[in-house]
Formats: sequence, C-alpha cells, structure tokens
Amino acid sequence: MLFTGYIWRNDLLLVNAYINNGMINDAEIYINELEEKNTNVFNNLYLKTILAIAKKDTVSALSYIKKIEAMPTEIKYGLLAEVCLALSLYDKAARYIEEAYIKGGLLPSNIPDNYFEYPPLKKAVEKPEFINLLEIRENNLSLSNYSQ
Repeated sequence: MLFTGYIWRNDLLLVNAYINNGMINDAEIYINELEEKNTNVFNNLYLKTILAIAKKDTVSALSYIKKIEAMPTEIKYGLLAEVCLALSLYDKAARYIEEAYIKGGLLPSNIPDNYFEYPPLKKAVEKPEFINLLEIRENNLSLSNYSQ
C-alpha cells in the first residue's frame, strides 16, 4: 500500500497486511496497543494516517499529517509525500518530494502513472535524479520477480 520504512518496518508491514486483507479493526487494535507501549510518536502517527486513509477518513488523515509536519525529523518528507499522493493531494505531495530531495530524505514509491497531468507533481518527479531512482527501483522489482 504505502511506504515500507526502515525504522518500524515490521509494524508497518503488519498494519498494511491487516488493511490489505480487509481487517481494518485488527489494524486499529494493533495500532492502539502499539501506541500504549511504543513511545515513537512519529511511528504511531504515520500508522494512524495510513489507517485513516484506509478507512476513507480524510479529516483524521489530514489532522495526522499536520502533526507529522510539525515533527523535527528528516524522513518525514518522503512519507508525507506518500500519504498526500494516496489522498490525491498532488500539490502538497510535490512540495514534500522537493523537500525530500533537499534534505536527502526518503522518496515516495507510489507515484501515480498519470503524474504528468499535475504540473507541480510533474516538475518534482521529472528531475533526472528521481527518474534514475525510479528506473533503479523498476529494475530491482523486475529482478525480484525472476527470483521467485
């Protein structure tokens, strides 16, 4: 579904598995339990954002995005771009992609195929560095398909 980050990959994979299998309530229970024992506020907010998007609760997702925006972490820009792309907020996503370039952060992996229809997103995505990264990712994905 969305970004599989490196800090809390297992939590994210499990939440995405619940969501992708239609087990929204289980995802919510897991996130609530995680929040009780995990002090990584960024992790918890990001997982809540993903859950809100899955529940089509845009108001909550935008609320979590605002909280993440205020956090002092470099990895937030690529992740914010991902959730904004999932919400079709292409202008915001483009700004976060630009910030991810500047800060050397993670870049989103869910660029829509029709990105060129949105000028700010097109401008952010059609940088040579980003195109190279997309090509590398595509090559890696096609290689991993052969290894199965």
